[in-house]
Amino acid sequence: MHQVKMSPDVLAVARAAADRWYVTVGHAAVGPVNLDLIARGVEAGKVPLGAFVRHEGWTVWRPLAEIAEIDGKQADDDDAWDDLA
Repeated sequence: MHQVKMSPDVLAVARAAADRWYVTVGHAAVGPVNLDLIARGVEAGKVPLGAFVRHEGWTVWRPLAEIAEIDGKQADDDDAWDDLA
């Protein structure tokens, strides 16, 4: 299990605008979802650590690792994405 802490910059974006985010691992995007759901998905192993995220107001996808501090062992579980989609 992972513990997730979103970066302060990302939390500010979520507070200032709609908390609507998209998550992808390249072949499909899921969303819009809020940051809490992304964090819970990572903690439950349903969102892979290699996922990319994008706020609906952004034009670029960013690696999950850039917007969140994730404690714990990194898992290579591609099947976890199928559970989220």
